[in-house]
Amino acid sequence: AFRISKQNAIVQKINAVEMMGHLKIICLDKTGTLTKNMLSLDKIIPFEESLEAIHKKLALFAFNISTPNQIINIIKTTYSSPSLLEQKIDEVPFQSKRKWSGVTFASNESLILGSPELILNNKDQLNMAINYSKKGMRVLAFAIIQGALDHKDNTFASNLKPLALLVFNDELRPDAADTLSEFNRMGIQLKILSGDEAGTVEAIAKQSGIRHNAAISQNSLINLKGQEFEKTVHAYSVFARIDPEMKEKIVGVLMRQNSNVGMVGDGINDVLALKKAKISIAMNKGAQIA
Repeated sequence: AFRISKQNAIVQKINAVEMMGHLKIICLDKTGTLTKNMLSLDKIIPFEESLEAIHKKLALFAFNISTPNQIINIIKTTYSSPSLLEQKIDEVPFQSKRKWSGVTFASNESLILGSPELILNNKDQLNMAINYSKKGMRVLAFAIIQGALDHKDNTFASNLKPLALLVFNDELRPDAADTLSEFNRMGIQLKILSGDEAGTVEAIAKQSGIRHNAAISQNSLINLKGQEFEKTVHAYSVFARIDPEMKEKIVGVLMRQNSNVGMVGDGINDVLALKKAKISIAMNKGAQIA
């Protein structure tokens, strides 16, 4: 524990040091764990409107969000506050299950930002988003809707109009590949549990050197029961688009198969899995609750 403290780490339970020596499986979040979690807005790709018009709508959206996350803060620091803020009448905050957030204005228009596969219905636009994801970029779709938003429904009316793609860059930690290579040498099995899109997670897994067949998403897992679910969890190494409850469930299955399971994470979405695992490691710059 003393030697570990010299590496800028804090051991909260001394017996965790010995228990770490027995780990057989380590589950990892992607953002902030394998990557630096220092997102930057790489580019905006408008679909129909001018880039200037998109900038104004993005600023209007971001400065009306009452509980900004990292993405919203990046937009707010990139663009100045609109000179004239429209009256906001409703807001749908981002949730990991929902995968989008939105604001409705008095003009009866709503702006939304979220997962491309939920928002885009144009194949060319969706393929563009997928191609950027495969490069390890984080991609969000920005759109406008006539009318109010439904807090409970994850489908949008036909009057939704996609405005642009937002492409964010998040670099892999410089020592990540070497660290994971050492885990592989020691015979420790690695699994990525991420809420991000499959293409992005697969790209980061490849850059990190994690051996995997393909990513599996929550949509493919949710209907599996009993042994079928357990076999799938055992067989796959990369899990994408999964929510906090599914992360916890996966760690629970791995714990039943092999009690020596560790979880590394940094965000609110990782807390349930961190609590479930035998050993939990939280990143230095992570959320306070983690």
